[in-house]
Amino acid sequence: MATPVDDRGGIAGIRASPRLLWRRAKPVIWRAVHWSDRQIPAGVRTLAGLPLIVGGVFSFLPVAGLWMLPVGLALIAPDMPALRRRLLSWV
Repeated sequence: MATPVDDRGGIAGIRASPRLLWRRAKPVIWRAVHWSDRQIPAGVRTLAGLPLIVGGVFSFLPVAGLWMLPVGLALIAPDMPALRRRLLSWV
C-alpha cells in the first residue's frame, strides 16, 4: 500500500512545518477571541477559563493536557486589559 506524499516531499498530513501550522491557526484563534468577546458574557468566560487554566497546570494527569492553559488564558484575556493587549498583539 502506497503512502500519500505531498508536494513538498513529506508524508501528507504528518510533516507540516510549524510556520505553516501557525499561519493556519492564527485566523482561527483571532475569530474565536472576537466571537467569544461579543457572544459570551464576561462571567461565563471567566468560569470556563479558570478550570481550563487549572487543568493546564496539572497537565501531567492523563485527562488534562497542556493545551488547556492557553485556551483558558484566551478565554479570560478579553476581560483583563493587559492580557487582552498581549493576546491580540501575539495573534
